[in-house]
Amino acid sequence: MMKHDFWIYIVNKLKRGESLDSSKLSTDEKDISSSDLQSDVEKIWNTIQYQASFFNPDKARAWKLINSRISKSVKTVTIPFKLIYRSVAVIILLIAISSLYIIKHSGRELPVTFQYATLNGKSKIDLPDGTQVWLAPNSEIIYASNFSPENRKIQIKGKAYLEVKKDSIHPFFVNIDQSLVKVYGTSFSINSTKEKLMVSLLSGKISFQKTSVDSPLWIKPGEAAVLNKNTGDTFIENVDAYFNALWAHEKLKIEEKNLGEVVKYLSQWYDVNITLDGNLKNKYKYTFTITTEQLDEVLRMMSRINPMEITYDKKNVNIK
Repeated sequence: MMKHDFWIYIVNKLKRGESLDSSKLSTDEKDISSSDLQSDVEKIWNTIQYQASFFNPDKARAWKLINSRISKSVKTVTIPFKLIYRSVAVIILLIAISSLYIIKHSGRELPVTFQYATLNGKSKIDLPDGTQVWLAPNSEIIYASNFSPENRKIQIKGKAYLEVKKDSIHPFFVNIDQSLVKVYGTSFSINSTKEKLMVSLLSGKISFQKTSVDSPLWIKPGEAAVLNKNTGDTFIENVDAYFNALWAHEKLKIEEKNLGEVVKYLSQWYDVNITLDGNLKNKYKYTFTITTEQLDEVLRMMSRINPMEITYDKKNVNIK
């Protein structure tokens, strides 16, 4: 019996629901074309998917068996190219069974990853557990579809402010760069730049680990954990945590602030670098509220009130 005829025989037997028996083939069986073979294999694939959906394996025993096989040395087998075409049916059958077993019957589904990024302006994201996250421009949040009140893990890139739903039983984990923040119901901000990573705490309780194997640093409200990315040093320092999270608020209210203070707040609100001439630092007084106004609108208003020269681009402003 030729190998090609052997595969035709197998397909026909499977079509008729008969048991496989490598006895002599009939003339009709020898006349089946390769295109018919491909069509039949596709039908077998669909049948296997349906039948495998009712398969209820002993998962513990299966994983134990798989692990024992992985630990053994693997032999390399070279398969001639011609044999690949002739063995299409077997290859598809093996892929179908192994894929269905691993994906459908491993006791869990592989989670889908959600990733949100901001280009201009800030964005607010409500997570399934009630946690709220504000993202600054050019920042990202990543979390899996299996995120839930019992499984609270996210990843942040860039700058963010979080108000985490309190849950003393299920901590909230934030991965940023190689570091880990563990949260218990808290408002805090994260700012990761090329030079450093800063985690500032407004309220609640959090711990910070430079890496997952390092001992945690506990942060109190009004403090920040700072990681110097150039030296690898980590330390705790006192900060104005409210100011660090100012950019995420719905509005910025300025009351009787001199130009130096106004520049400081505008820099944080709009996430830009503002350079101010030292002679102007303590001059003038301003009172105004910003909600959705663009930076250039505010700068034009200020220059009309008091004489000053302002030049700026998207990320840098000079005032003199």
